[in-house]
Amino acid sequence: MAFIMVFQMNTLKIYAIEDEKEVQNTIASYDESSDKIKEELSQNGNVVTQYKNEEDGKLKTIIWTKGINPPKMGGTDSEFRKETTNVNGEVAYIEYKAPYSAGKGWYDVNKTENRVQDLNLCFAAAASNALHWWLAQNSNYIDKYLAENPDYSKAKELSNLRDSFKSQQDSEVYKLFLKQFAYKKEGYWSDILEDQFINGYYPKTNGGTNDSDADREKLLTSGPDPRGGFFYDIFGTTLLTQRRNYSWSYDTLAKDLKQLFLEGNIVLMDYSMGRISHVVTLWGAEFDLNGQISAVYLSDSDDDKGQGMVRYMVRNSGGKPVISTHVSRGGSVIENLQVLSLGKEIWEDKLNISKKAVDLVWGDTDFTYNGKAQKPTVTATNIAEGDDVTVSVKGEETDAGTYTATAVLSGSAANKYELPKEHTKTFVIKKAQPKLNLSYHTQSDKNSNTVILKANVSGLNDEKPDGTITFKDGDRVIASDINVSDGEASYYWTNPSVGNHSVTAEFYPSTEGIGKNYMDSISDVLSVNISKIDQSKLYIKPVTGKKFGDGSFTLEVTGGSGNGEVIYSCDKNDVISISGNKATIVGAGTATITATKLGDEVYNSATATYEINILKAPAPSINYPTASNLIYGQKLSDSVLTGGSTQYGSFKWDNENIVPTVENKGYSVVFTPNAYTLKNYETIQSRTSNVKVKVTKANTKVNLTSRISDDIGSSKIVLTASIDKVGNGDNVTGTVRFVNCTDGIDSDIEGATSVSIKNGVATYTWTGMPEQLYKVKAVYSGDKNYNSAFSEEISVDISKKTQENFAIDPIGSKIYGDKPFTLYTKGGNGSGEVIFESSDSSIISISGNIATIHKAGNVIITAKKHGDENYKEAISSIPVEVDKKVLTITAEDKLNIIKGCEIPELTYKVEGLVNGDRLILEPTMTTSVKDTNEIGEYEIIISGSNLTNSENYNIVYVSGKMTIINKKYEAMTENTIVSSNDSNSTDNETIQKDSKEEQIDENKNENGNNKILLKMLLAFSFVSISIFLAVFYLRNRNKLKN
Repeated sequence: MAFIMVFQMNTLKIYAIEDEKEVQNTIASYDESSDKIKEELSQNGNVVTQYKNEEDGKLKTIIWTKGINPPKMGGTDSEFRKETTNVNGEVAYIEYKAPYSAGKGWYDVNKTENRVQDLNLCFAAAASNALHWWLAQNSNYIDKYLAENPDYSKAKELSNLRDSFKSQQDSEVYKLFLKQFAYKKEGYWSDILEDQFINGYYPKTNGGTNDSDADREKLLTSGPDPRGGFFYDIFGTTLLTQRRNYSWSYDTLAKDLKQLFLEGNIVLMDYSMGRISHVVTLWGAEFDLNGQISAVYLSDSDDDKGQGMVRYMVRNSGGKPVISTHVSRGGSVIENLQVLSLGKEIWEDKLNISKKAVDLVWGDTDFTYNGKAQKPTVTATNIAEGDDVTVSVKGEETDAGTYTATAVLSGSAANKYELPKEHTKTFVIKKAQPKLNLSYHTQSDKNSNTVILKANVSGLNDEKPDGTITFKDGDRVIASDINVSDGEASYYWTNPSVGNHSVTAEFYPSTEGIGKNYMDSISDVLSVNISKIDQSKLYIKPVTGKKFGDGSFTLEVTGGSGNGEVIYSCDKNDVISISGNKATIVGAGTATITATKLGDEVYNSATATYEINILKAPAPSINYPTASNLIYGQKLSDSVLTGGSTQYGSFKWDNENIVPTVENKGYSVVFTPNAYTLKNYETIQSRTSNVKVKVTKANTKVNLTSRISDDIGSSKIVLTASIDKVGNGDNVTGTVRFVNCTDGIDSDIEGATSVSIKNGVATYTWTGMPEQLYKVKAVYSGDKNYNSAFSEEISVDISKKTQENFAIDPIGSKIYGDKPFTLYTKGGNGSGEVIFESSDSSIISISGNIATIHKAGNVIITAKKHGDENYKEAISSIPVEVDKKVLTITAEDKLNIIKGCEIPELTYKVEGLVNGDRLILEPTMTTSVKDTNEIGEYEIIISGSNLTNSENYNIVYVSGKMTIINKKYEAMTENTIVSSNDSNSTDNETIQKDSKEEQIDENKNENGNNKILLKMLLAFSFVSISIFLAVFYLRNRNKLKN
């Protein structure tokens, strides 16, 4: 068994959002649970430790094999080192490893380094670990036995074996088994080797246990196996081992491991590795706060000598217990536990060891209910120094009452002592004093007063005792037997007499439920004064004729009574903001101003409201932007609009697809007001204006081709001049002049000095010339949008044949940013070389037959196949349009902004930049609101950006949205109801509560929220459809043009 393959199931992590009270309750529950499980596992003197697990953040409790000093687990000084293994960039395995440390009572026997003899002897190594522990724990008994039996035949051999563990590679016990089972080809059972060592049972070939009558009879008849039986005289045929199967029960494994460790046993564990199994030595078992097993700590004969103990996680996989170090997959099924007990009772019986009665001293037996389990303490005064004996108490209780506690002995030396006959103690948990708070508020009108009395009852740990309340005015009972519900009891005291009242509340707890743990209680005296009257009617002086842009104004009231301060507020901070009695206009609209005149020693407070209408300001004068220069052939969309009154809205060409001419009077620009302008200003009547665009003439290229109508000897040449249009411009107009350049001197060809151009082409048939090689060029006259131009000289040899069907292969649509592409031709005759030329190398340049795109525009690519001794030169041209790249600039959404908070920083994202281009002008982003005091959904408008090589892009601006929500809560104070958006809200309202006060209509809020959600959904759908249509158009615009 040379390797371990372990898998692990998924780990479920649960997170909960809790209020403060729930968190406190959870912490208290954790403390109680951790104390409870630690006390449970510490009853018999085992070392029990706790730590906080890094992976799930939960507290874990570890019970260690009795008598060992384990490595430290958890914390900054942990002896266990965490190791992780990554798979595909993520943590897949987590292991905690501790090095072996001698003299700590636990052992890690490893196989030999080459494992030739003991490849399959994990069972022998595990049995050796268990026997070294067993010999050390029974050391006192063995010493006494050897002292009483000096002639014991195996004394010398036993003495050599007792302290024979020198290192992980040096154990005489293991060597004993290695000699017996060397080169064994299959596994075996460790408990059989332990039976052989202690009792002298002969190992069975089939690995069966020694628990039958036939086994015992054979041992009695044949005597112990000479290779073992070191304690046959003590234990005879009585087995100290047991074998348990667990491959089907996770719950049973957790329960039994606790019991086996508490009984002082050592446990070996077998787990499946597919067709074979592996056995290891358990030194610790880890449990969560629910008492479920979460991990085991073990030593393994197959690990390296640098490792002494390792932690494996334990999980429930369909009811089966599995172990693993993997964070997300299944593991190896735990099949069996092999248990070895110390046999203390038999030792003591054989060695005639008597027990000593302990003297008990009990601590305080009077307690007060605190919501936690309580019990008295006990100590023993006559435990011998050095004896491992602990006296603990069972019988803890939580509720108030009288109970009995029982003393319990534990520890490795507990079997030397016994409890006295009277080892129980009566203790009392007294009832606790609850907290009782009394408060009130009044409801008044002109004819009556009502005092609402409210008693709040609370216990320990936020408990709410049940019972009844009696309200009293001095010694007079106002009301009695008012049931307490959820810690509260209220009573409406109508028409109390005018004057001061000394009111108290008396709490009488119930005899059942939470109340049974609390005593009667009386509140402090509450003074209730019934004397104030209402003020006269309060009015706010009217304010009229105000419009947006006006200055501040002063608010005044009339009416009211008394000398209470007047406080003003407004329900719409985007219309009016108020400081003291000074009102400042923020925006146009209708708002309600509230004036509250506070009460004094005679009068209650009074409130008045006034609806004010702030008119819109006159429409602002709009300055239109300037347009960047164009070259004829570019569309208006290529001309960037900058400047203008962008604080009021945005500007856009009325028709971006127009191609402006060199001579123009400007083109229509449309102004779109933003939401802020629409809200606060009158309608802007004129929203269009002509903006002048400077357009310079375009440079074009003249492509001259020739065709000889017949074979050799013909004297007729058809000259064709193609003049390129530029970009999106119209075809050129004007005339072409054909020139004979044969002798190095330009001379007009007769009849070809002014050939008309049709659809960008001028054709002339030249006849009557001698047979020779001619050089010809074409000169374009230019027109109102194009500069004049001339072609390159071409050679026309009318003494050679014309090449047939020479043409450039079709070139598909191209977009700025596309990769270089290869040019091909077809047809033609002869051996002449083919070369390619671009009419504008700033748009597309050509090297050999590789064309590289540099910017958007239109070019003519010409292929020229040179002539040879038989054929004339052949030329073919093809137009290529390089479309602009679509650049999308999107305003990012700002969702769920809490009302009253600052407007967040507006951000955007850019998609579609190529060739290292970058923005050189940040886009302008505006919203229709200046603050977040109104809930709703608002558009984030984005425009006005610029970038390097902007002529190569079509910029698409996508608006975002900002949603403002109202996070509302309500809290009742002693005399008022406070309504607030949040703890920092500026529009808190304090409203005096009276009998006519309307209840808060929660359905109204819910309907309002539903409307907001519907608006948000419709806006999202509109934006989504707009983006889809824009992308569809940009991807298919060539098809749409055709």
